[in-house]
Amino acid sequence: MRTLIPFRTAVATMLVVFSLFLIFHVLVIAGVVPQEIVWGGRMSTRAELVQFEIVSIATLLLSAVAVYAYGRRRQAGQRAIVLRILMWILVALFVLNTIGNIFAQTDFERYAFTPVTVILALLALRLAID
Repeated sequence: MRTLIPFRTAVATMLVVFSLFLIFHVLVIAGVVPQEIVWGGRMSTRAELVQFEIVSIATLLLSAVAVYAYGRRRQAGQRAIVLRILMWILVALFVLNTIGNIFAQTDFERYAFTPVTVILALLALRLAID
């Protein structure tokens, strides 16, 4: 896997995808994206939706910071066990997210987000094994 995906490409791709997802979640909160296509269409109130979206945004920001820091540490030739553990947590998170998307009630989540979370899981795995 190390030869298939360069380390820097994995870091950059993950940061771009996280940025796009952040924009998406802000658009959900703003009401531009219909709430029926997120969270499996299970959010019954706007307040509940906003709470879940804030958790998503916080998770994305923390993930982006971890990936960025891991990339910077590696470039400096340093090894950080905590950041490596975080990469393995991201692998698990994206695998679970992929499973959730496969079984989503909305076609949009199933067909649009499943491939993205598979790619993120593979990119996180690439970082974790480095």
